[in-house]
Amino acid sequence: MKTLYSNLIVIIVLSIISNPLFAQTNNTHRIDIDKIMVFTDGDYHFTEVVSTDGISSNDLFANAITWVSKLFSNPKSVIQLQDKDAGLLVIKGISSQNSISTTSFKLTIQVKDGRYKYDLSDIITAYDFSDIGEAVAPTRMSDWLKNNPTGWKSKFNDEFGTILRSLKKEMSATSNW
Repeated sequence: MKTLYSNLIVIIVLSIISNPLFAQTNNTHRIDIDKIMVFTDGDYHFTEVVSTDGISSNDLFANAITWVSKLFSNPKSVIQLQDKDAGLLVIKGISSQNSISTTSFKLTIQVKDGRYKYDLSDIITAYDFSDIGEAVAPTRMSDWLKNNPTGWKSKFNDEFGTILRSLKKEMSATSNW
């Protein structure tokens, strides 16, 4: 019984100590939707310039390519433009969070020494209810927001929060070579 209490105390102490460490890691790659959402050209997109002090544009570009390779099973199929000299990478991908919807998107990454910019745009969600005989036309982000003014943040986090956090994490990596 004494061992059980000792183990319980150790677990509680470790939980208290490690919680701030995990919080800081998550906060480093946090996505603040309200700050990155922009309305231009008749639709919403999400953009941010991220500082990466001490990381060259060449390393940032390499990090972006590595990130695409980790995220997509066939990176060549999603890369629409890859220009290392201009520091520009354009990706057209599809995210599928469940069996009835897919969301296509365009992600542009521009790199310069010490910073990069991402721009997530052309977000279109398509629903497939063919198993019950209904079809829903693909919906642009702006139309989806009009019809779902309260649920869009959770949808964004579900669909793209993980993607953008993984991008931020990979882009902040420094080479050990």
